[in-house]
Amino acid sequence: MLAYLGWIVAAFLGGFLLALRLRKKHHSLRENFARVEAFKGRGYREILTIAGAKPNSIIQQANGDTLKIWREAGYSISLTFDKQDICLGVQDEQY
Repeated sequence: MLAYLGWIVAAFLGGFLLALRLRKKHHSLRENFARVEAFKGRGYREILTIAGAKPNSIIQQANGDTLKIWREAGYSISLTFDKQDICLGVQDEQY
């Protein structure tokens, strides 16, 4: 009976340690975007990799450009992309 209890405790401890490790790897959008000095000239796929998430909103503009907006609690950033999905720069950033 004591051996079973030991395995149960070990399983819970292992799950807890795994959860802590996975939690540390997650960065906020703000942290991900803060690592980049300039967005202009970067491709959409590269910015997706930097963000670690797809944009929450995509807005087609009349001139053919696209506004892509990433949001999370307390932070949002809007980037403008041309027709070839190359970033033209930051349209808006709010903390």
